[in-house]
Amino acid sequence: MDEQSDPDWSTLDLDALSRCTAPVLLSRGSESPAWLSTILDRLATALPRARRQTIEGAGHIPHVTHPQQYVAALTRFIRAA
Repeated sequence: MDEQSDPDWSTLDLDALSRCTAPVLLSRGSESPAWLSTILDRLATALPRARRQTIEGAGHIPHVTHPQQYVAALTRFIRAA
């Protein structure tokens, strides 16, 4: 609810994000809402070191519903970075 009540919740500063030099993991669940993929596409384009990960069978919050798979994906990402 807090995110949705923020009048700028859907605003992405892609120029600022493009200056991020850190590796970034963009994750989603395979059952996440379709709109999330659109946002992740925009983020992945803007972030020069972004990597994407889909957690099979998970929804919008894979770190809560599929913590073991999420930790495994995050661990692989950190080791690769």
